[in-house]
Amino acid sequence: MLGPLVLRSAEGSTVVDGTRRRAVLSALLARPGRTVGVQDLVEAAWPDDPPADVQHSLHSIVSRLRGLGVAVTAADGGYRLHARTDDVDAGRFDALLDRSTGAAPEDAVALLEEALGLWRGPAFGGASDLPGVRGEAQRLEERRRQALEQLAGHLLRAGRSEDAVGLATRLSAEEPARETAWVVLVRALVAAGRPADGVAACARAAAALDELGLVPSTA
Repeated sequence: MLGPLVLRSAEGSTVVDGTRRRAVLSALLARPGRTVGVQDLVEAAWPDDPPADVQHSLHSIVSRLRGLGVAVTAADGGYRLHARTDDVDAGRFDALLDRSTGAAPEDAVALLEEALGLWRGPAFGGASDLPGVRGEAQRLEERRRQALEQLAGHLLRAGRSEDAVGLATRLSAEEPARETAWVVLVRALVAAGRPADGVAACARAAAALDELGLVPSTA
């Protein structure tokens, strides 16, 4: 899920081909272990013009997914994907982030780097804007940004201030309105013995926030 959809097994990797097949699988993956209604799956696969025999067409797609080894069952007017946390990269990502909370700085760095290493591109690849998928894709992308900020902070606490500066500089450049990234950058610059650069970063942060009509917080 953390990139273009790929199924992996002991026999190797399989790219899920077919736009509608990827759309249905994405909608099921967005709610693993829960029933996704037929109408939600139809809207994901045929957002504009569903076929007359849409129920049969949807069943055919699900059958093909089962043939690829995806554990999907019919239930309560829809379909349910059965997957454990370790079966899905997004589940492993969330678990690693949770484990990093409260860990010692060096341990947290290792856990966060492992979590971020699972990403291969935007969440759900090209299916991220589909109905029923968009919310989960946005949640994962936000957690990725939070993980990057946390990694920069733990690098700083682990005494790796220059590494923290490099990561925080990239984050603040990519999302200049994200104040938490600026806070880490300023602290990392000061810790690296570059207070003048820290003051300059404060000024850039204030200017970036001012463009949106925002006032920098106390931090």
